[in-house]
Amino acid sequence: MATAAGQKKGERVRVLAGSAMRTAPGGQVIGVLSRAFEGPVEMVQGSAVRLRIHGFVSEKAVRLEANRNRGLVGGTGASGGVLRTGPSEKEPELAMLRRGAVVFSGQPSSTFLAVNRTVWVDKSRLAKLTTSRTTASKPPTPPGRTAAAAPKSAEMPAIEAVPRSTTASETNPAIFSELSAADLRANPRGTKGRIVRWKVEALSYQLADGLRRELNGEPYLLARGPGTERALLYLAVPDSLVGAARALAPLTSVTVTARVRSGKSEPGGAPILDLLELVRR
Repeated sequence: MATAAGQKKGERVRVLAGSAMRTAPGGQVIGVLSRAFEGPVEMVQGSAVRLRIHGFVSEKAVRLEANRNRGLVGGTGASGGVLRTGPSEKEPELAMLRRGAVVFSGQPSSTFLAVNRTVWVDKSRLAKLTTSRTTASKPPTPPGRTAAAAPKSAEMPAIEAVPRSTTASETNPAIFSELSAADLRANPRGTKGRIVRWKVEALSYQLADGLRRELNGEPYLLARGPGTERALLYLAVPDSLVGAARALAPLTSVTVTARVRSGKSEPGGAPILDLLELVRR
């Protein structure tokens, strides 16, 4: 799918799944989209655009102020909050909000709160809307209505939008399976861009924080490997593989095909690779 070349106020855009939502351009990450989201641009600043996101969060996951118009995500014992398209645990997940994220509350609905806030996303995470797409001619599903009746292409655009593993296989790139994590750290410049196929142990699915600047707030798999090597690895997860990566139980053995982004990242020196393909062994 073509990315959006330019944006202006009022233009409707699609933000890809897996995108980091920030408080300001290049600012703190307050959450990550679990699925694609469409909305009008409120402001453009440099390489980022501002949009307003709406959804529903469990009352238990929000600490409201006295006037109940504003709250912080992260109720008692909660690490964050799930933003859903409707007021039910059965409604599709729209985004994962981090603990401490500020939201503005509307009217409560049963045990859920209707919330909204503005977020900033990088322009590189936008996809062009075309009239040929079914979803472009239809209004977005309003909060409170289930998206289950929507066409499958509208529910899961990330798989359609970024067919990474297909691209890798079609172009038959050279795969350097003999490279080790130590090789990447020893020669970060020479190994950048190389594609490897490794057997690794997936430890956990995480969202990059400000300390890991080279991951730009992206979702990633913390992994160990390859093979018998016990090096820690950061595998940046594209939109098309977010669901598969999140579903992995800790210590699951997988075979990955990935492109080296950084052989020795700061501050800890762990290699960063862009995940192209993920196969559970």
